[in-house]
Amino acid sequence: MQDTARYRSAIHRYRAPVIVAIGLSHFLWPKLFDPINKLGFPNDPRRYTYINGAIETVIGVSMAQPEARRLSTIISTSYVVYLTGNIIRARTAGRPN
Repeated sequence: MQDTARYRSAIHRYRAPVIVAIGLSHFLWPKLFDPINKLGFPNDPRRYTYINGAIETVIGVSMAQPEARRLSTIISTSYVVYLTGNIIRARTAGRPN
C-alpha cells in the first residue's frame, strides 16, 4: 500500500515540471505549436498557442502543489474537453448536415 502511494507521489512530482516546461515552450518556440493549434483555432493559431501555453503552465504549477491536485485534475480534464471541442467544431464548420 505504501509503495503505491510513493509511486503516485513520484508521478506527480515529475509530471508537474514536464507540464510547466511544455507550457513555457509555447512561448519560446511557438512555431512548433502553431500547426497543432491550427487544428482547433484556424483563424488565429498563434494567439491560441500563447493562450494554451499559459493554461498548460498554470496546470503544471497547480499539479506541483499537493493540496491543489484535485483541482488540477478538474482543470486538466476541462482543458482536454475544451481543445477537443474546438478541434471538432473547426473540422465540422461549414459542412452540410
